[in-house]
Formats: sequence, C-alpha cells, structure tokens
Amino acid sequence: ILFLLYMVFRMWGNTEKGKLRKSEFALKLPLAGTINQMNASAQFANTMSVLLAAGITLDQAVETTARVMDNVLFKKSMKAGIEQGRSLTECLQGCSCIPQTMIDMCSVGEETGELEENLENVADYYANEADYRVQKLLAMLEPTLLVCLAIFAGIIVVSIYLPIFTMYDLM
Repeated sequence: ILFLLYMVFRMWGNTEKGKLRKSEFALKLPLAGTINQMNASAQFANTMSVLLAAGITLDQAVETTARVMDNVLFKKSMKAGIEQGRSLTECLQGCSCIPQTMIDMCSVGEETGELEENLENVADYYANEADYRVQKLLAMLEPTLLVCLAIFAGIIVVSIYLPIFTMYDLM
C-alpha cells in the first residue's frame, strides 16, 4: 500500500498542478521553507548574474533562468512579467515567494546599470544565509534526535525487563 501511495504521489507530482502544489508546500514548510526560498533566490540571482555578464539580453536571461529553476513558483513569476514588457523589478514584486531584499537589490541594480554585480552579491548573500540556516536547523535537530533515541532505547529496555520481572513474580 505504501509503495502504491508513493507511486500515485510521484505520478501526481509530475503533473503541472502537482508540481505547483509541491513547490508551494516546499516554501511553506515551517523551518525548511525559508531555506528553500533562499536557495531558490540564490539560484535565480546567480544564474541571472552569469547570463547578464555574458552579454545576453534581459528577456533571454530570464527565459533561460526560468528553465533552470527548480521551483515552479519562481518560474511562473519570472516568465509572465518579462513577456509583457515590464522591468525585472516589477516582475519580481508580483511574486510573494521572492524575498524583498532581492527585489530591492534588483531595483538598485537596474537604476544604476550594475544589475549583474548586484545579482552576484545577492546570490552570495542568499547562499551564505541558506548555509547558515541549514547549520542552525541541524543544531536544533541534534537534541531532538538524542531525546528520540533515548526514548527508543528506554522502550527496548522496558520491553526486555518487563517479561523478566513478570516471570520472577510468577515463581
């Protein structure tokens, strides 16, 4: 039954609606959601920075970046606005999954003409921040795992000694 549920979930995850729901769920997870958002932001900013530095136009860079992105929400938010002729900042403001810091840095980069440098800085910032949060999450997870293992070991000890004590009482 578990294998069947896994296969159904996997097939549903390959549909457009399933990919969208999985992306929404990944961004709404309590602790890992912000990490997913920062990783996606770093991926977007890094790819855009490299493409713009190579001399590719903004609309082609956004289209290529949208194909590279793992998160479907980021893909949809980028492609819709650029095709309508809006600036990158205006397109990013319409999406709730993109952090405000990245939108502000893109705005400053577009106004000053140094968009690729600003995107590179944003990519470094979000990559470092995501690494820091992962380390923080792992540090919080260690005591929780220790308590769970102690409870599990206690259950095993009780399950071994309880029959021994019961047999002793019967003698």
